[in-house]
Amino acid sequence: MVRSAIIIILVNCCASLFSQEFRFSRNFETRKKNIPVQIINNHPSYFHVLRINYVVHDITIERRIKPSAEIVAFTPLKLDSVNASWFDYENLDYILFEANNKLYFLFEKVLNTKRTVYLKIIDTTGKSSGFIELANLESDKNTEAFHFNFSQTVNNNILMVASKTALNGIIRRVALLFSTQKREIIWTKQLPLENDIEISSWSFTCNEKNDLLYLQSRSSIIGTETFGGITHTRTRLDSLVFCDWKASSAKTVYRPLNLSKGDYIRQGTIIPDSNAVVISFLTTREDTIKNDWPEIIVNIKLDGASGKQIYNTSTNYDEEIRRQLTFYDGPQKESYFKNHQSIGNHVEHQFAYSLFARSEKDYYKELLFRKTNLRNGEVVSQKIIPRKIFFFAGRTRYKNFAEPMVHFYGDSLKITLIEHASNRGSEAGNYKYKTFKKLSGPRKASVVIYSLCADGVFKKKEIYRNSNYELIPLNYYSTEQKDMVFYLNNSKFEKFAILQMYQ
Repeated sequence: MVRSAIIIILVNCCASLFSQEFRFSRNFETRKKNIPVQIINNHPSYFHVLRINYVVHDITIERRIKPSAEIVAFTPLKLDSVNASWFDYENLDYILFEANNKLYFLFEKVLNTKRTVYLKIIDTTGKSSGFIELANLESDKNTEAFHFNFSQTVNNNILMVASKTALNGIIRRVALLFSTQKREIIWTKQLPLENDIEISSWSFTCNEKNDLLYLQSRSSIIGTETFGGITHTRTRLDSLVFCDWKASSAKTVYRPLNLSKGDYIRQGTIIPDSNAVVISFLTTREDTIKNDWPEIIVNIKLDGASGKQIYNTSTNYDEEIRRQLTFYDGPQKESYFKNHQSIGNHVEHQFAYSLFARSEKDYYKELLFRKTNLRNGEVVSQKIIPRKIFFFAGRTRYKNFAEPMVHFYGDSLKITLIEHASNRGSEAGNYKYKTFKKLSGPRKASVVIYSLCADGVFKKKEIYRNSNYELIPLNYYSTEQKDMVFYLNNSKFEKFAILQMYQ
């Protein structure tokens, strides 16, 4: 009895240690077929929750007030009226964002021979518009593949790029820009024909002037090679071109980028700046003296009007990061074989905060953070954010709990993750892949915030330990709010917690 009492006291002490920083809502009854997938927290008085509702086969949006989390507006999107009843909404390609005090839900309806992009607009009362068809794409007997890419622009417009690949490898692309305020297409631009071997365009975006910006790689075929009985085409990258198609122009201006000979381009990002553009990409470059292929971060800034190069900088990965990334995890142990994909950029004042992730099927691994000064191209900070989460998506209701919750506040980027409780003693900057313990689910997990501060300080803080209620990280968007909103669940009840941000 005495031992049990001591254990209860210790558990209560641990719970109170963390609950002092949170403001919890009341308990709400959990409906197992009504799963939250995203939180948008852009206002001091309320936040939004996006859910997949399997009971009515729909996606719904809740507007909840702070700090009680009571629902003040509820919007069923009624997607079942355009999608088949068998469609799995976990596979829906969509974006949800807020602008001008309205929510914009953009999604793609997929049929065997047709793809259609629809938009729904939800006001502050929860009233939704009808389905606004923005674009469609149809295939025929000569089509090998067809798809849409869409994204939110810096003006909160919607950029769509429709691509259709023919059986002969020829690719046709059409870009469309939709105004969310005027609810009309601003322009439609048909790109020149391409093929994915010799000419390929990617990284599409728009600037504040609604100009279309993208990268285009141009390669030459130098031969073929056969692996496992399959013949592959060998190519050589001849040039990387920045493409600038002004909103009011009828043609694209091509600006070749000055690369070093032998660069192997891994990925590239375009960051529109005021009256300029910054192209940032990762490349591997052969070091013949050391017989090595180190990773190089290249930043190129071009003047928006003349295209004149303002700077061209090359930065190696920090030696400590290279050391921490050099471990056996697949066919090679070198760090440059660990492919980290961009998962987001945030621009604040003259700095770009970029986050990259490495993951495989069911296995989510470390994140890389990079802070770049857009005025001179200097990479002022590079960090590894530890993560090792392995789970089977088919065995859990919460398919994206391995994703980071990203929050920018007070010149500091906050990354919230869950990790194995035994990792709680590890320091933020000391990542050892082999000894960092893997997490397989939210049960008994430690919830931590990694803070990347303006002064370069990198710190880690545990904010919650999952026990009776499990805190589940969700897809999250918030900028400059003084709080973060979290979702908690214990299978019978759910609640929300609001954590005040401090510098």
